[in-house]
Amino acid sequence: MSEHRTGLIAATEEGIIHPFIMAGITKEEIRQIARERGLIVWKKPSAACLASRLPYWDEITLTNLQIIELSEAFLAENGIIQLRVRLHGRMSRIEAIPEDFEKILAIREDIIHHFKDVGISYITLDLAGYRSGSMDEVLLNI
Repeated sequence: MSEHRTGLIAATEEGIIHPFIMAGITKEEIRQIARERGLIVWKKPSAACLASRLPYWDEITLTNLQIIELSEAFLAENGIIQLRVRLHGRMSRIEAIPEDFEKILAIREDIIHHFKDVGISYITLDLAGYRSGSMDEVLLNI
């Protein structure tokens, strides 16, 4: 809960309640409860909303979400698992763990072709690597 959660704010404004948050139960505790109850989803990886790949001031459109989804799926199919494709207009910023940078560069031409096919004009690799909540970094400068 230390990251800025626009979706959480919007949901609350629409009357959605958040019982786990209200009870002070963490994500790790939720996983433990699910594990103890034999639910197979206890170890399912986190999957942040695709809208979290867009700057806070950008409009969320179906087209943008599809571009992000297709781009991330392409990278995942090529063995880049821990990643985010952040979309800034028609420029993408690939965040991956530094250990995967060589894999990304090895398929550079394929990435360029695929990303341009889905509507991305400029493709960048974020040298800081993957980090959850990286879109919050700009909020510190506002």
